[in-house]
Amino acid sequence: MLTRRDAVRMGALGAVAVAFRPLLAAANGGEPSGFAEAVFGQMKLRRVTVEIGLPKPFSVVQASDSHITYVSATDFEKLNGKSMEWYASRSRIFAGGIPGLAAALLYAKKKGLPFIHTGDLFDFPSRANLDMVKRDFAGRDWFFAPGNHEYHGWGPGWPAIRIGKTAEERTKGRKMFEPYFPNPFPVASRVIGGVNFVQYDNGGFSDCMGQWQLAQVKKEFAKGMPVVLLCHMPFYTEELVEQMVSTKRLAREKIDAGYLQGVPWCGNWSGRVEMLKWLKEQPLLKAVLCGHLHDEYTVDFAPGVKQYAADANYKGAVYEYTFT
Repeated sequence: MLTRRDAVRMGALGAVAVAFRPLLAAANGGEPSGFAEAVFGQMKLRRVTVEIGLPKPFSVVQASDSHITYVSATDFEKLNGKSMEWYASRSRIFAGGIPGLAAALLYAKKKGLPFIHTGDLFDFPSRANLDMVKRDFAGRDWFFAPGNHEYHGWGPGWPAIRIGKTAEERTKGRKMFEPYFPNPFPVASRVIGGVNFVQYDNGGFSDCMGQWQLAQVKKEFAKGMPVVLLCHMPFYTEELVEQMVSTKRLAREKIDAGYLQGVPWCGNWSGRVEMLKWLKEQPLLKAVLCGHLHDEYTVDFAPGVKQYAADANYKGAVYEYTFT
């Protein structure tokens, strides 16, 4: 139960985050249906059909950019004053992440569909956020492509779990995360309805593994099945840049590798530009599902192939993709 003291300590929006904790428990069954009705009221559901030419259609549920901001007492023991202020501000900004994630999980369960999350499930690495994944995703049918906030999340201060920028530190970070997630990060795949869903980590855990990842992705395409690529950051296209300049009021030259993969006028990690060029030539590629931009963009990636950048789940966005 949320007390008045808790509310004062956390701030109004932080209190909202705690108040919605029971909704995630509701997704595991046993709670009154009123909980589901309340959380679905927060959801902005989009339905998208992707025509592949399958003998039998199927659907999946996708969300991206939930930015959950849990911290524990153990986490707080490791924070300085700037970090505490930073985490408090992030909790206010992303208070909608908990009801947004609850809606996505409840909807996937209600429809009996696999759930895909394309990164920034949480806003920063913390013990409490990892415990949330272990608790609230237990027993679920889900697949995950990590984002940039999974591995860093730093601001004016430092996160409770610090994952550095060297290849060795990133490797340790991936190994630490493995017990909590349903698939490894650099590259992973699973087949659903005759389609190979290939997870490609371009959020940052594997920014030093570009050539290796390209080789692994090529092996997935060599299996001969239709491919849907899952990643966090969208790939560069001129159409997407034009839309971002318009909707985000960004100067073109400000759109760099922090926004999109393969931007030609800025530095790119090893293998990233090659990946973009190679993917555009693959007839087995049927769609790219991603997020990161906190707005919805659907653009042509290659002839007959769309790139779908999801709006943020902390804003209530949940997607149901039907592949036909």
